[in-house]
Amino acid sequence: MKSKAFFRIMSFVPVLSVAILTECKTELPPVILSKSISGVRNDIPRKATDACLIRYAQGNNFIGLSDKVQLSAVSDAFSVWQKANKNVLFLNYSVPEKAEILIKFVEPSEIGGDRVFSGGGLFPIGIANLTSGKFAGKQFIISIDNTYPWTKESLSRAIAYHAGLFLGMGTSDNASSIMNPYLNDKIKTLSLKDSLSYNQLYSSSCRDLDCNFLPISFKLNTLVNKCLKIEKEGTVVIKASGQIWFGQWLQYGKPDGRADGLFGFPLTGYKIVPELNFGALMYKLNQEKSWHPCGSECEFKVGANQYLDLSLDVNDNEKGDNAGEFDILINYK
Repeated sequence: MKSKAFFRIMSFVPVLSVAILTECKTELPPVILSKSISGVRNDIPRKATDACLIRYAQGNNFIGLSDKVQLSAVSDAFSVWQKANKNVLFLNYSVPEKAEILIKFVEPSEIGGDRVFSGGGLFPIGIANLTSGKFAGKQFIISIDNTYPWTKESLSRAIAYHAGLFLGMGTSDNASSIMNPYLNDKIKTLSLKDSLSYNQLYSSSCRDLDCNFLPISFKLNTLVNKCLKIEKEGTVVIKASGQIWFGQWLQYGKPDGRADGLFGFPLTGYKIVPELNFGALMYKLNQEKSWHPCGSECEFKVGANQYLDLSLDVNDNEKGDNAGEFDILINYK
């Protein structure tokens, strides 16, 4: 026969259970109602890349927003960082596989990353991540949940967070920080602490800002200097077309130039480089002393990951009477 004490203990258990559950519920903070941008964290600010001219591209589109709105959202995300530091430049690039940052929309199962847990008591709540960011080789890939109802503001906010991770910015617990990992689309600028940290990481001027990735095209009728950022080993090709008017006696000339003037008139006195054709396109690399002939097409070998200072000019020492231009295209072979 059970004692009265036993029944008193058993009658207390349901009450105790209700009390525990009630207490757990009331202790959970409001943050569990938020959305986690990402489970990716960076505890210590440090440069993750030496790049300061950073190309970004979209690998695909989100069906829930128009292309125009998406383009604006992505641009706004990088503008947050662009405006805060003159030593870094973000460039929307047309070749996704060559971009330093690739944005793509994926199924939620592809997001991955550690689930964020929040809440007190015995039962912390897991918050699913809406995005993830990780390096695949030298490219940083931002994967975004394609089932979430993104707005222009929320999408921009999520991408801005990952742009900060790419730059090496530290994650922040401050709700007003762009580096807070919870989704708050009201945050559209860097906090003071964010800005100070960012400018400490990127305090030096960036040579990349004055350099060009290949391919590039431009027009030329006089000396032009270009800084090229070479990404891969191989051969660079310069192609030239068009014509320049060199005056009444010499008339039109093409990039290959001419050895003599009308009726065999010698043109040595009109040339910058006597050994090359008059009016021909010529080039030199890294401020070397001698010019090389280029004409309508020329090429040179390059190594990977280097800068080149390329000079191009027309072999004519009196350009005052000239009119017209050569069309120049520089690309990998």
